[in-house]
Amino acid sequence: MKTLLIASLLLGSVGAFADHHEEWDKLPFAEKKAKMSEKLDKKMKMIQENKSCVDGAKDDAALKACKDKMMEQKKEMKEKWDKKKGKKK
Repeated sequence: MKTLLIASLLLGSVGAFADHHEEWDKLPFAEKKAKMSEKLDKKMKMIQENKSCVDGAKDDAALKACKDKMMEQKKEMKEKWDKKKGKKK
């Protein structure tokens, strides 16, 4: 379960990196690398916080709260991505 969650979040990141834009292509390599690294650091921090929540859950209600938090974070990430891409609901 944990491995699946981590893999899905990281693979989602790879898809974001694969989508090139003219602005991105014009950035110097060092800046691209720094931005990608920063994005991954943020995601890894979020994953670690979610893992800590799950590891600390003492009952079904606490585990559900962790899951709800993860789903909300996923929804926020998707909304940011859609907004960045100019998509509307």
